[in-house]
Formats: sequence, C-alpha cells, structure tokens
Amino acid sequence: MEIKVMSTIDLTNFKEICDSVRDSIPSPYTVSWDEDFQVIRIVFGKKEDKPLLRTLVNKFPHQWDFTTIDNATEFIDRFISSIFGIIPGQILFASGETTDPMLFAVWWPWGDEDYISLRIGIYDPRNDNLLSKDKIRNHLSEWFNIKKT
Repeated sequence: MEIKVMSTIDLTNFKEICDSVRDSIPSPYTVSWDEDFQVIRIVFGKKEDKPLLRTLVNKFPHQWDFTTIDNATEFIDRFISSIFGIIPGQILFASGETTDPMLFAVWWPWGDEDYISLRIGIYDPRNDNLLSKDKIRNHLSEWFNIKKT
C-alpha cells in the first residue's frame, strides 16, 4: 500500500518579512483584507512613508517599477498580467523572480498623492492546494493582526 505524504511549504521567511513590514507601517494607518485582489491592504499618509519604503527595499530582494518591469522574468510577467498590471508610480516588490510561491508587495500611491496603499500578498500559481486562497488569507491576516469577520 502506497502512502502519500502531503508536503508543506515553509513560510518562515515570508512571516519575517511581513513582521518587519508591519512594524514599519507609519501611524495612523488602516489594515484590511482587499477582496478584489485577495491581499492585505494598508493605507497610510504619504508624509510618513520613508521608514516603510526603506524596509521594503531592504527586505524584498527584487523590485520593479513602470520603467523597469520590461526587464522582469517571464514568471513576473505572468504574475503582473494575472493580478493587476503596473502603472507609473507603483513599485512591485517580490521575494523571488522565478519561483513560487512568492511574497509580493505593491506600493500604490493614490491619485491625490496624499495617501499610499501597500498591498501585500502571496502568489502561488501551482495547483497543488498547499496554499489555497483561504490559507493565504489566514497567514496574512495573522501576520498583520487582522481579525476575522
């Protein structure tokens, strides 16, 4: 009789990055779950953004903006196309550029330039159900202290 062992994914590094990001979020801010994009959404005033932006640059080894996204790997191209694209002013931060799962953050300035949204999620295009949408939401909600509704 063959016994199938379901493998697990080690998300320790993702949690550590999220802890650092969470601890760098300027006050006041709001954190919520973005149903449209299936990510954490953090909104804060632009005047206090420097420490958070510095944390993102230090913790995420890969970054692209509107002018550099054409240099990204095919994996990142598929991700950008599947989620939301990238427009001027946005910055995509990623834990990797060729492998899944990938922790990502999108720096998303508002049109009025007074506020910024930071969207953080996990991209996992595999079909092995190790990281279902519910599991991703549970992990991110726990890491960013979002109460379940």
